[in-house]
Amino acid sequence: DVLWEGKTYELKFAVSASGSEPIGYVVIGTSGMGKSSLIDAMLLNGGMKYSPDDLQFCLIDFKDGVSSSAYADHCAMPHIRLLAQSSRLEDARIILTNLKEESERRNEIFTKFNVKELASYNKLSEKHMPHIVVVIDEVHNVFADSVDAGRRKAAAAISELLDKFVREGRSEGIHFLIASQTVSMQMMKSVGELLDGRICFSARSQSDAECLVGREGASVVVNECNRAGYAVVKNARDTIFDKICVAYHCSKEAEYAAAVREKWSKYPVSPIIVGDKSPLYAVDFAGDAFETGGRIPIGESFYDHSAYGVTFGDGRRSLMAIGEIKDGDTAQ
Repeated sequence: DVLWEGKTYELKFAVSASGSEPIGYVVIGTSGMGKSSLIDAMLLNGGMKYSPDDLQFCLIDFKDGVSSSAYADHCAMPHIRLLAQSSRLEDARIILTNLKEESERRNEIFTKFNVKELASYNKLSEKHMPHIVVVIDEVHNVFADSVDAGRRKAAAAISELLDKFVREGRSEGIHFLIASQTVSMQMMKSVGELLDGRICFSARSQSDAECLVGREGASVVVNECNRAGYAVVKNARDTIFDKICVAYHCSKEAEYAAAVREKWSKYPVSPIIVGDKSPLYAVDFAGDAFETGGRIPIGESFYDHSAYGVTFGDGRRSLMAIGEIKDGDTAQ
């Protein structure tokens, strides 16, 4: 609800390159103040309102899967496209790299249709491309100071990918909602300066709130949004902001998700879970899904879970595999 006007509040995302709506939102707030409820409301209500042909979600969770795990299980919906349940930077990088390939594919198609943006393409084509909203929860863990060189390198790569998406995604239909408990200089430099939308719950400090929604908005956050569910929403291009109360699901998220699945029952519910550590069994890959010609199934791709096989012939006669041989606690 918009508390000053008593009406339903909807998050608006840009639908064209020339539109003034935000391409995405930065959301901050201390633990328990409503960030997760906001994400749940967006996923469940968005899934109920829009077809999977028009809206899909990618979920990256840096809180050990606490926020996203339900959407791989009892809250699974056909709108969930990719999902990373661990806090591994590698998994987030895989999802963003996958989306980078999707953005390049879209641009190639736009060129063939002589259009410059998703909205124009969808008016011409019978088969719509969906808008994709990428949700990254607890993103401050990505930009936390680390002495580990590998972690810093991975974080830099993620920042580079995010920068590309935010600068070009308005026309491609790729959007972001990035949630964090705190505001850091590196985070704001990497993504905060590029995302138009701002949502601020009760923050760690007034300076955090001011960094996100300005001095006037921060005053409202401090004085009027000091309980769970209350937040200030602001378009960074304007000084106007709204004070809202975020809806929550009353622990009935499974029922809501079931209603979404029923409404869009003709669509499969099959999110790709990046970094899934479930065991694979050889018999599952021995069917007729592989083409002939020496292609032997050995497992699945870590990136998109597609079947993966080794091909012999056409110049490849042998294969060398390298790995450890473990004998108890020792390795050779």
